[in-house]
Parts: sequence; C-alpha cells; structure tokens
Amino acid sequence: MKIVVLVENTTKQKDLKGKHGLCLYMETERHKVLFDLGPDDTFLHNAKKCGVDIAAVDTVIISHGHVDHGGGLGAFLQMNHTAKVYIRPDAFLPHYNKVLRIPVYCGLDSKYKSHRQIVFTDERHIIDKNLILFADGDGRKCMPTFNSSLQEQRGRQKVADTFTHEQNLIIQEGGKMIVVGGCAHRGVINIMNQASVMNGKQVDVVISGFHLTDPVSKKTESNEFLDRLAYNLKKHPCQFYTFHCTGTDCYDYLHKQMGDCLHALSTGDVLEI
Repeated sequence: MKIVVLVENTTKQKDLKGKHGLCLYMETERHKVLFDLGPDDTFLHNAKKCGVDIAAVDTVIISHGHVDHGGGLGAFLQMNHTAKVYIRPDAFLPHYNKVLRIPVYCGLDSKYKSHRQIVFTDERHIIDKNLILFADGDGRKCMPTFNSSLQEQRGRQKVADTFTHEQNLIIQEGGKMIVVGGCAHRGVINIMNQASVMNGKQVDVVISGFHLTDPVSKKTESNEFLDRLAYNLKKHPCQFYTFHCTGTDCYDYLHKQMGDCLHALSTGDVLEI
C-alpha cells in the first residue's frame, strides 16, 4: 500500500504547496483513493508534481464537513467524472468555528450535496471487503478540548458540533488493519477502540490528525492532556502517523514520550505500508 501526502500544513519540498488542510492519495490492491481534498485546488498542483493522476482516482472519502478537508470538492468533480465520493449526510450542514466568540463559517459548499457522484454513508458503510467506513468512537477518552469552539447549524440555531458528520476509514490489506482519520474529533483513542471492536483485532497502523492545536489561536492542549494521550496511545502496539491539526509543538512533545512509534507527515511525503 502506498500513500502520498498531497496536502498538509507543511512541506519540505520547494515545488509543492503546503496549505492548512489534508489530502492523502492512497493506492491499495484494488483502489486509488483520495482521503480528503484539502481546502481548495492545491491538491491538483501537488498531484501533478507528485505524478498522481487525479482522473484515475476511483474513490474519494471526505472525513468530515470542514472546509480544510472538503473545500477541494468542486475542483475534484471538474477533473474526475466517475469516482464515488463517500461523505456523511451531516457534512453538508452549515459548520462554524468561533473566533473571538464570533461564529465564522468553516463548512462545505452545499451546492454539491445533490451531485450524482456523492454517496451518503451510514454509521457503518462497507465499500468492499478492504475498505470500511465508520462514524463513531468507543468511549470518550482524551476528547479534544478545542472541539468546544466548533458549531453546526440545526434549523435556525447554531449548536455545539456533535460530529455526526465525521467518519474514519479502515483499510484491510496484507494482513494489516490500517485506520485513517482526518482530525479525530471523537478522540483518536476512541476511534482506534471502535475499529478494534468492529474487527476483533488490534489496529496495526493509525494515520490521522489528533486535533491538538487550535487553527486560529494556535493554542495547544495542555501538557497534562498530552501526557494522558501519550500514555493511552502507548498501550497500543502499533505505528502512528500524524499531521495537520496535531501541530508541530504537540507532535514534538508526544514524540519525546512515544519515540519511534510516532511519525510526522508533511506535503510530498510518501509512505509504503
């Protein structure tokens, strides 16, 4: 299995564009997948530089309804007319991030809701035996505190985001179970536990942001929170790859405690599993 990071906040390569957001290109035995599409058409520029043919993609998964993960949807649909785009129905609700207590829109463009390539997913959605989507977590351990600044609109009211629009991906290939997430708003520990419950085995690889850094204020989770997270992550004998909303400072702190089982990814990185 091959993964190419097409969009992430950072990049070490001068010919690629870093952007706040996420887009992963994944080649499995049976599929060419885009997991998230970043905030705009940046993924198209980087895909060309990385030798990724967007027209050949057969599966798109939008992890949740925030613009930094699905803002490139329109650009993708212009380039690819055959791939199915798997997304939770609530991803098209209006979503907001409170900035100085003022709600600022951070959702998707709802005009794509009825597009023929859109496939709405249930809490459990089996694409095939190798790709399974799930939309919940088992427990509430180490829930990101910055979730509190996020809202969704239900009817005429803006309410606390329930994250019913979030989904994660299980890839089963080569005898391994790989869990891929966007921001892990439901908590990376709980998402891992849910994947294990569903499949009756331990997760081998986790690829996800951990939502430890607020994108506006740049504030990070407390050291106490990070200590608890590292303690719980180390209970799992697997490899962790993280990016985007984890933030570089939180990554560095966690890496000191977790060592070689935790890795950072940036735009242009290629991962072979």
